[in-house]
Amino acid sequence: MDIEIIRQRLAEITISGKSVAGSKTDENKVVNWLQSMQHDGTWSDITYHSDNLKDWEALPHLTRLLHISKMWDCPDSKLYRHDDLLQTILRGLDAWYRIDPQNPNWWWMQIGAPQRLADILLTIVDHCDSSYIERAIPAFEKHLPGNRFTGQNLVWVAMIEVSHGVIVKKPAIIAAGLHLIHNEVRIMARNEGLQPDMTFFQHGLLLYSGGYGQNFASDVARLFWVINGTRFQWPDLQPKMQLFTRYILDGSRWMVRGRTFDYSAIGREISRCNHSAELLLRGAAILAEVNHDKHDELAALAASSPANPVTVIGNRMFWCADYMAHHRPGFSVTIRVPSNRVVNVDDPCCGGEGRLCHHMAEGATFIYRDGDEYRNIFPVWNWRHIPGTTVEQHSEPLNPASLRGFGTTSFCGGVSNNLVGAITTDFKRDSLQARKSWFCFDGAVVALGAAISSTAAVAVRTTIDQCHPRGTLLYHGEPLTEEVTQLMPNKELTHNQLAVTLLNGTNGAVTLKNATGSWADCGVESTEPITLPVLDIAIDHGIKPQNNSYAYTIQPASDTTAAWRRQLMIVRNDSLCQAVWHHGENYGMAIFFSAGETSLPNGLHITPSHPCALLYRQEGESTHLWLADPTQTLTTITITLRGLKNATLTTTLPVHEYVGSTVALILST
Repeated sequence: MDIEIIRQRLAEITISGKSVAGSKTDENKVVNWLQSMQHDGTWSDITYHSDNLKDWEALPHLTRLLHISKMWDCPDSKLYRHDDLLQTILRGLDAWYRIDPQNPNWWWMQIGAPQRLADILLTIVDHCDSSYIERAIPAFEKHLPGNRFTGQNLVWVAMIEVSHGVIVKKPAIIAAGLHLIHNEVRIMARNEGLQPDMTFFQHGLLLYSGGYGQNFASDVARLFWVINGTRFQWPDLQPKMQLFTRYILDGSRWMVRGRTFDYSAIGREISRCNHSAELLLRGAAILAEVNHDKHDELAALAASSPANPVTVIGNRMFWCADYMAHHRPGFSVTIRVPSNRVVNVDDPCCGGEGRLCHHMAEGATFIYRDGDEYRNIFPVWNWRHIPGTTVEQHSEPLNPASLRGFGTTSFCGGVSNNLVGAITTDFKRDSLQARKSWFCFDGAVVALGAAISSTAAVAVRTTIDQCHPRGTLLYHGEPLTEEVTQLMPNKELTHNQLAVTLLNGTNGAVTLKNATGSWADCGVESTEPITLPVLDIAIDHGIKPQNNSYAYTIQPASDTTAAWRRQLMIVRNDSLCQAVWHHGENYGMAIFFSAGETSLPNGLHITPSHPCALLYRQEGESTHLWLADPTQTLTTITITLRGLKNATLTTTLPVHEYVGSTVALILST
C-alpha cells in the first residue's frame, strides 16, 4: 500500500510539473510527436548516436516519451489513458532499448537517462509487461554503489534507487535509496554538501548553492513530500526537515532576487541561457505543503518574481563561502571574495562550459533591483570586466587551463549583525595586489579599494558594473548622449533607479555601446551571434599602478541619495585600514588589515590586537561591537576602546564549523 502511495506521488510530481523533467506538457506537441513517430519507435529528427557532452542529442527521445506518458496518466487530459498513447510509449521504449544510445559523459548514462526512464515507467508500470521493467534495470543499477557519490550527485542516484524500488515493488531497494539521502541531509562541514552557514558546496570546496544546490533544494523537498506519512518516513523527519528548511530560508533565499539566483553562486551554469531560481522556488513551494510552521515564508519565496522581487531584508555573511548578501526593498547587492580556503570557480565541463569564469570570485559584486539586470547578457560580456573586480587587462584570451584554484590569501571574509555588514579581501593575483572592502549600510553600499599595485605592462581596471542599460540614464541630472562619458567625484550616475557615485577624488568612465557574442563564446550552447547594448562603469588605474585607491557608493536613486552621502565619512582607506562612518545610521565599520588604532568621528578610538573586521554602533550608554576574523585562524581577540568609551574587551572567537562567523559584544555603563 505504501509503495503504491509513493509511486502515485512520484508520478504526480512529474505530471504536475514539480520536477525538472516534469515541466508542463503541451498537448499539441504530444499530438505532433504521436504523428511523427516512425514505425520502429524512433523519430527522424533525433540523432541517436552523438558524443555531445552537454546537450545529448539522443535524450529528447526519452523526454518526448516522458511528456507522452504524463499526458496519458493525467486525468485532466483529453488523451487520458488512450491506448494509442500507451502503445506509442511502449514502441518508443522498445526503440530505446534496442538502439541503446551511449554518451561519453558519465552523468547522462548514470543519472540523466535513468532518471527519465524511471519517470516514464512510474506512470505505466501496471500497464506494461515485465520486459519493459527488466530491460530498464541495468540503467537503474549503472551508478552502483551509490555511496561513492557526494552532494547532489548522490541525491540524484539515490532518487533513481527509490524509483527503481517502487517500480519493482522491493522495499529494500527503496530503503537503500532513502538511507543515502538521509545521510546527506546533514552538515557536511568543509566537505561537499550542506555547510554550517547554509551554503552548498559541490566539486570540492566550491560555492554551488544556485547550481547543484538548487537541485538539492528541489529534490529533497520532493522527497519529504513523497515519504510523508508512509512507513518509509524517516524517524527523525522533523529535525531533518527543520535543517533543510533552514538551508532554503537562511541560505538560498538570501541569494535570490526576483526569479534570479545570484550569478556568484551558480558556478559554470552562468554560461547557460535563461538560468533562473526556478528549481529553488519549486522546492520552496513543495516544502510549504509539509512544513506548516514555515509555510508562509516558503510560499512567499515560491512566489518571487521580477514584479515581486523582495523576499528577505537584511544582511547575511556566509563565512564558509566568503560571500555576503545584502537586501533592501530598493536593491540587493552580493559580494564574493577569494580566500585560500575555498575553490574560486569550477573546471570547464562538457566541452568548455564556464571556461571564462576566472575572476568570478575576486570581489564579484552583482547589483539587483528586480533580478533581471544581467539576464542572458553573458554572451556579450567582457569577462575581465566582472562587476566589483580589479583586474589586469591583458589582451590575450583567458586560458581555461588556469581556471580553477584556491585564492592566494587568508584575509578574506566579513562581519555581519544580520542588518548591516562588511566584507573584505586582501587580494593578490599574479603581479596585482589590492585591498578591497565593501561596507553595506541600510541606505547604500560603500566600496573602497587601496594599495592597488601591479608590475604588469597593462592597464588595471576596477569595474563597478557591466549590465543591461535600463531605465533613464542620467549623469549629474543630464541624459547620457555620448558612447563614453567621463565620471567625476560626487556626481551621480543614475540608471535602473540606482545611483552610482565616485568619492574622494576617484575618477572613472561610463561606456554605453553595443557588444556582440554568442553563448558558444563562454560555454557550449548556440553559436548564433547576439548583439546587445551594454552599460559598463569602471575606474581606470592606468598601467603599472602603485598604491592606487578608489571609493564609490551604490544606492537606490531618490531625492535623498545626496543627503545620505553628506552624512558619510570615509575615515581611512589605506593599506592598514579601511573604515567608514555614517552619522545618520549611527554605524562605524572598519577592516583592520593590521593591528592599530582607528579614530571615529564621534570621538571613539578603536584598537584591535589582531587584524579583523568590525562593526560599531552606539545606542545610548551601550556600546555594541560585532567582530569577525577573516583569516579564520584566531581563537581570541582584544579590543581596546578609548575616548568616548574607555575599556579593554577580550573575547573568544568562534571555532570549528563556526570559525570565521561573527561574535557580538555589548559594553554597558
